Amino acid sequence: MDQYAGTSNRSVLKVLVGNKCDKEREIPVHIADQFAHNNNFNIFMETSALQAENVEKLFYEIADVLVAKSQSLAVNGPIQSSTNVDISSENSSRGCMSCLYN
Repeated sequence: MDQYAGTSNRSVLKVLVGNKCDKEREIPVHIADQFAHNNNFNIFMETSALQAENVEKLFYEIADVLVAKSQSLAVNGPIQSSTNVDISSENSSRGCMSCLYN
């Protein structure tokens, strides 16, 4: 988490998903919830792809947050990022995430 902290701004949506909630729990919900809160995640949800539990709900939750962020940007203007990325460097051909690995 720390290595990406300076590469984004507040407009980035951070989602923590605990998958396989149909299986025996390895991490208590309150620990995962606290982790999400401490690391400024916008959404924390547990899902089960096998049983399709909360999968659709997660997508709707993401859509709701994105719409709210979009409306906020329309009213308040874009959030200024303090991070500059040089897209003209040689490494830019490796893909959109290559700037994170330089």
